[in-house]
Amino acid sequence: PEVRQSNGTFRLLSGADTSTLDFMYPRNFIAPDGRVFGYDSNGKMYYVNPTGTGTIASVGQFASSYRASDASAAMFRPGRILQFGGNSNGALVIDISAGGTPVLTPTGSMSSQRRLVNATVLPNGKVLATGGSAVNNQLIDVNNSAEIWDPTTGTWTRGPDGQRARLYHSMSLLLPDGRVLVGGGGAPGPLANLNMEVYFPPYLYDAS
Repeated sequence: PEVRQSNGTFRLLSGADTSTLDFMYPRNFIAPDGRVFGYDSNGKMYYVNPTGTGTIASVGQFASSYRASDASAAMFRPGRILQFGGNSNGALVIDISAGGTPVLTPTGSMSSQRRLVNATVLPNGKVLATGGSAVNNQLIDVNNSAEIWDPTTGTWTRGPDGQRARLYHSMSLLLPDGRVLVGGGGAPGPLANLNMEVYFPPYLYDAS
């Protein structure tokens, strides 16, 4: 690991050896205690302390049904991470709020398996899933629906469908007005979406 300093230079964390971790798309989050919590695509979890030359500590591994390089993740509360998609339609809450060994809790399953699904944390604290298909970057069992996970109930609610499949190299981005920009996806592969769609979440239509 390296740390970019405020002056633009990089400081190598020579004391934090990550050679035993899978190189594909590690997920890293700022833990409440200031360390970096992360896990690789095989579900190996770790803490990195970025002070000095750095240190790394292994803190376990979660089940294969919740991991994959094409899964997605979002920290929906400080110290609480939703991991979903990839190998199955299942989802997992990873709680690091106490700062010790992560607490792993299965939560509700999505409507289908979604590889290369995107995660967006909404202003109300819920998590939006967009894009994905059952087979990595292929138009097989594509799920175009906007699906929202509620951390209070642990359930997913399926909403309207987008018009385009959003696969590899797709994105989703919360806009300042509460809408979500969904775009790209597919290249290289079965399509090359050089286009975007805008999703209007349900909270834009409530009584307030």
